[in-house]
Amino acid sequence: MAYLPHLAALAGIWALVVLSPGPDFVVTVSRAAVSRRTGLAAAAGIVIGTAIWASASAAGLELVLAHYRWVAEVVRLLGACYLTWLGFRMIVRARQPVPVRADTPVPGPASPQPAASARADSPAAGSGAGTPALRLGTAFRAGLLADLGNPKAAVFWTSLFAAVLPPAAPVWVRACAVAVAVIVAAAWYSAVACAFSLNAVSGCYRRAKTWMDRVTGGVLIGLAARLAAEH
Repeated sequence: MAYLPHLAALAGIWALVVLSPGPDFVVTVSRAAVSRRTGLAAAAGIVIGTAIWASASAAGLELVLAHYRWVAEVVRLLGACYLTWLGFRMIVRARQPVPVRADTPVPGPASPQPAASARADSPAAGSGAGTPALRLGTAFRAGLLADLGNPKAAVFWTSLFAAVLPPAAPVWVRACAVAVAVIVAAAWYSAVACAFSLNAVSGCYRRAKTWMDRVTGGVLIGLAARLAAEH
């Protein structure tokens, strides 16, 4: 129970980060606009990518810091710089609209027409078999590659673990931290997939984006200051 506050803090900070739109958000929304199932498939790919990055960061950090103290100091300072940069960028870009991919289908009164077009363009058109599986596989790969394609995720997770978890945290605590990261990502992106498969939901999110990014940016900058001040 001694590590519960640390895990709760990690869950809260990570929840704020995933609430802000980025590449993962765009991929999930674009696939959810096709159907709820494809949106959830993209979310699953993102969650797997999150698990890979978080696990690699946790394992690497524990292994390296156990042997090289100076590496720990470098990681701490680089992590503080990165979190500061990320926080300022989120605040500066807070008023920018949510990015939308050019190929994102727009749900609305004419939504049956894109669905019919997708069936016509599908290799399995007319047969009905294989088309859902093809779409789900494509959506899953899109989510996975969107998350794994961001090498800064390794720096982010290393920085976050270093800032939130005690240096002497045992292996099982780091494993729980990875599990917390996966659960938060799964909950959020699944909710996004379900929500954006409905019409007119995106308007509410766009109205809240400005203050949400500002709050998240401020939290990241505060976390960076705490990390830089530690010795």
